[in-house]
Amino acid sequence: MPLVRIDLPDSTSAQQRRAIGDAVHAGLVEGLGMPAEDRFQILRASPAEAFSFDPHFMGGTRRSPVFLEVLLVRGYSTEVKRATYAAVARHLEAVGVRPDDVFLALHENGGEDWYVGRAGDEP
Repeated sequence: MPLVRIDLPDSTSAQQRRAIGDAVHAGLVEGLGMPAEDRFQILRASPAEAFSFDPHFMGGTRRSPVFLEVLLVRGYSTEVKRATYAAVARHLEAVGVRPDDVFLALHENGGEDWYVGRAGDEP
């Protein structure tokens, strides 16, 4: 059950925001093998001037980046993470986000670092 934060320009239409959220989720389901119903996302739209980025970082050509932060429980292999990056980028490209505009960071922690409401309480 990753917690996903998606930051994008406020010029992005509501329809495109939803498509981006759907694409990120599809990439995580594919790449991490997580259940499709485990969707927890925060989409934040900010004015263009709120974004600061190097348009040529590591040889890229960024124009309108979509910043993604995924918080998840540790335990995924490097291979699974790489497959997840590729799946997310591919699904985003299908909805019009250029691969160079995808900026994704995974943050890992332990199961003991999560509280998910009463469903996570032990009897």
